[in-house]
Amino acid sequence: MKIDYFATSLPNLLLFEDDLQKRNQVDCLFLLALSELGLRNHERAMELLNQVLSLDCNHMAAQQELESLTRIPATTTAQQ
Repeated sequence: MKIDYFATSLPNLLLFEDDLQKRNQVDCLFLLALSELGLRNHERAMELLNQVLSLDCNHMAAQQELESLTRIPATTTAQQ
């Protein structure tokens, strides 16, 4: 991964040097988790969100999604 500094649509503001491979992995895992949520695969989504948080414990969106998943009753998750 490398940044094309002439790109006009970087997804995140970059103020400091960053591990681009790690950032890409975190972003991809988060998108996979969201897709699993859309398919109502809550257990798989939780696994992916936990992977995101293990790589980036400050990922606010992953924290929020995981918190909202913990509020879903177990019977709803099992029925799906």
